[in-house]
Amino acid sequence: APPASGRCRRQQRPALDQFVFLQLQRLLANKVQPHLRSLNLGSTTTIWGTIQMALHPNLRHITFSNVFIPFNLPNLSILQLVGPTSATGTTTLRLNCLRRLLDSLEASPMLKELRILAWSFSLPSDPARVVTLPQLKTLQCTSSSIFAHVHLPALRRAHITLNDDIGTIQRARTALTAMFGRYGLLPRSVQLSQRLCND
Repeated sequence: APPASGRCRRQQRPALDQFVFLQLQRLLANKVQPHLRSLNLGSTTTIWGTIQMALHPNLRHITFSNVFIPFNLPNLSILQLVGPTSATGTTTLRLNCLRRLLDSLEASPMLKELRILAWSFSLPSDPARVVTLPQLKTLQCTSSSIFAHVHLPALRRAHITLNDDIGTIQRARTALTAMFGRYGLLPRSVQLSQRLCND
């Protein structure tokens, strides 16, 4: 599957998906929902929103599958992002989408669990922007490129699944260097696995 478009969303998506997403994005942005504790949104096509949701004080758990709405949630504790399925196993996140994600992560200092599945990050030629997540203890990802963009001083558990291709060895080295070099063997559990890609 091709990477998400430069506008952070694929073209030719079903009209219903677009309509429902835009309405829901406005609802989440226009009014604080004090009783909202968990949010699980998904779509069959990739849609990245541009309007930041309101400050929902009790929202603790978000799962975005193929969608994303920027947020500023100081009390968020669990975030899961699931990307589209593709032959290579991951889809590269465009730079403008990555900025929105990093802005949202930076505004979530209480985040304790982060899972980013089927997304990978482009590595810029200049020094990458690095966001510190001071409370994050658990990380699960399918690309080691995340370590170029986050600093995780409290990390204790990491599960990294890499694809079976020519760059696997280099990505494994990047992941292990980040785990044991940057954090000085502080993690209590590290699982590094390789996913075989079917021909």
